[in-house]
Order: sequence, then C-alpha cells, then structure tokens
Amino acid sequence: MIYQRYTVRIRPDAGGGYWAEVPAVPGLACFGESLELVTANVRELLEAELRRRQERGLRPLAEADPPAEYVLPVTVRLLNQN
Repeated sequence: MIYQRYTVRIRPDAGGGYWAEVPAVPGLACFGESLELVTANVRELLEAELRRRQERGLRPLAEADPPAEYVLPVTVRLLNQN
C-alpha cells in the first residue's frame, strides 16, 4: 500500500463548524460540524478523488512543496489591569 500526504487547511465557519480545503486538489472542499467530522469528510473526498484519477489512468496529484509554515492559535492569559 502506498501513502501520500496532503496539506489540509481547516478554518472555522462563522455559523459554527469548520471548512476544509486541499490546496493540491483544486475545488476539493467540505464542511463538518466538528474537527473530527471535517477531517473524516475531507479524507473521504480526497480518497474518492484519488480513486477516480486512478480509474482514469491519471497520476495522483502531489503537492508542489511541503508546507513551509504552521499556524496555531495560541490563547494566553492576560494580567488583570486594575
């Protein structure tokens, strides 16, 4: 079995839940009510897209470069300013 790693960008939705997109696969985006659901949804869509490409005799899409940076939200406690 061969494995391929893809970068998935996940962003919170203003109405709740999360949106995910795969930059290496134009147009591949999905929604999930939780991080777990959006992750499962994007994995399922990505695997289906790769199967379709394989059935058509096309090579899997690959990322041009691995991500050069990582973005993490960090919450800090502020000192009480009385």
